Amino acid sequence: AVVDAIGADRVGIRISPAHNVQGAIESDPDGDLAELVAVGRQFISNPDLVTRWKTGAELNTPNNKTFYGGGVEGYTDYPTLEQQSA
Repeated sequence: AVVDAIGADRVGIRISPAHNVQGAIESDPDGDLAELVAVGRQFISNPDLVTRWKTGAELNTPNNKTFYGGGVEGYTDYPTLEQQSA
């Protein structure tokens, strides 16, 4: 949709809220569409997110009810892969 609107030769930045908004692509199966990604919920719930991505490990499920609550629950209590295997 953006290419149709402004042209394929234009450079742009898209910040997406992790939902399909206006038909935007949310995945990059070939690994060549993005030079930078921003993550929020996945990073909060997976303190070792890069390792999980690299190894294909299962991600912790974020508990949205604990976000922005003012306490540590939901921010510092998610286990790492090492803690899960101990």
